[in-house]
Amino acid sequence: MRCSTTEQVYEQWEAFHKSLVAILETRGTVSSSPSEDDFYHSGDWFDKYVDGFSIFNTKLLDPELLAELQRCVARHDPGATVEFCGIADEIYLLEILVTSEGVYAHWPNMSAAECQDALAQLGVSF
Repeated sequence: MRCSTTEQVYEQWEAFHKSLVAILETRGTVSSSPSEDDFYHSGDWFDKYVDGFSIFNTKLLDPELLAELQRCVARHDPGATVEFCGIADEIYLLEILVTSEGVYAHWPNMSAAECQDALAQLGVSF
């Protein structure tokens, strides 16, 4: 269910969302039902500059994919963001925030060094 706001604002978010989905679909499946697809979007909408997906595996952790998502965010608006949250196995609770300025990863209750170590154990560095 979308927030009450103008249709134009929703259309701006929808264009942003479709651009992100097109990129994600080059690497996996995107779904609006909570199955174990690669990328899950609940259908909730909050702001024309914000989008978010749950992730079930490490496919998102490809530096090239993250760079492409960052370029997409920057093209949409310098203040836009997209957030990804790990909801399965070795990436449970991993949060990745993509902005026009960078890509940031965080696990609750971990320091930056611990987060880097955990990502390295998954074979990821960015």
